[in-house]
Amino acid sequence: MPFPHPQAERARKEIPRFRRLEEDHSAYEAELEDIERVRHLTPDLEARRMTLKKLKLQAKDEMKTILGSL
Repeated sequence: MPFPHPQAERARKEIPRFRRLEEDHSAYEAELEDIERVRHLTPDLEARRMTLKKLKLQAKDEMKTILGSL
């Protein structure tokens, strides 16, 4: 899902880092959805789930920072 912000389209066109962060955020979300469909998480899957949540949040925070600088 594209980042919902008035300046997001401009950032996509002008800032390659923003596009990459948005792609990464979507990939993390898709992997999280796959993991959350698993009924009983192994310790490794639980650790991966937590890592993905952190990575997703970091990507979102950086996207917000980029948008705030426009």
